[in-house]
Amino acid sequence: MGILTTRRLADLDRHLVLAPERYDPRRVVDTDSDRTLGDLVSLSTAAWRRAADAERVLVLDTSHAFEGVVRIRHSPGTADDVGSAKRQLAPGDVIVSRLRPYLRQVALVDAALFTDQGAAVSVVCSTEFYVLRSTDRRSAAFLVPYLLSEPVQAALAASQEGGHHPRVPRAAVLSLPVPTTLEEHRHAISQRVEALVQRVRRASRDLAAITEGDWAAAARSISCDGQDTTPDRSISGDGQDATSARSTSCDGQDATPDRVDQPPSASTDAAAHSR
Repeated sequence: MGILTTRRLADLDRHLVLAPERYDPRRVVDTDSDRTLGDLVSLSTAAWRRAADAERVLVLDTSHAFEGVVRIRHSPGTADDVGSAKRQLAPGDVIVSRLRPYLRQVALVDAALFTDQGAAVSVVCSTEFYVLRSTDRRSAAFLVPYLLSEPVQAALAASQEGGHHPRVPRAAVLSLPVPTTLEEHRHAISQRVEALVQRVRRASRDLAAITEGDWAAAARSISCDGQDTTPDRSISGDGQDATSARSTSCDGQDATPDRVDQPPSASTDAAAHSR
């Protein structure tokens, strides 16, 4: 069944836009707030400019943003590798593809992207991204789960305009309403999102190491019952950093990573023969 929308001339958008998709009621997200995304973030259009010939640059395109995380398998290149206009990114930005939003191409630009083997890296992205940057310099990470939620994804899908390559207009992004509870708890939600992105990035790195044959690294992160014992960076009850806490194996022996030097299969076989 088709959708019929009636608008008075005075209610048409600027320049009297008559495109029917502009007035699709599915663009509307119901919330308890009159605050919009445009009240909290700006869409940064800062262009990347070469700082030095030796500058290392990580280039992101729309395929690298998915489900809240920037997923990369390539290393930073040089400034000479950048062949077209790019937007400059900063830690705490959130990028949203304006092309094919139904692919869930939303991601936090986390601080880990800006270093590679101890060296600073410039991170830039395609102009097909909207770069959401908090107006108060705080992280915009709290917006990631909201932008990936079903109501917002439906609104973005309905907001596409154009023929061959439909895109979401910037006004549709900035006019998204922000729930009151989301804004009230933005700091805690941002911290949680950032921690989860770090965990995903660490897991991806560990999986890549296993794929490349680093069996010892695989053994160090798995206990005898198959549970992941890689410590998260956390704060203990007394306020001390608990990251370096030593782990214990099932039989009560010290299972600190540097004492494991065999792949899981080899250690299991050895235990069986000793019995």
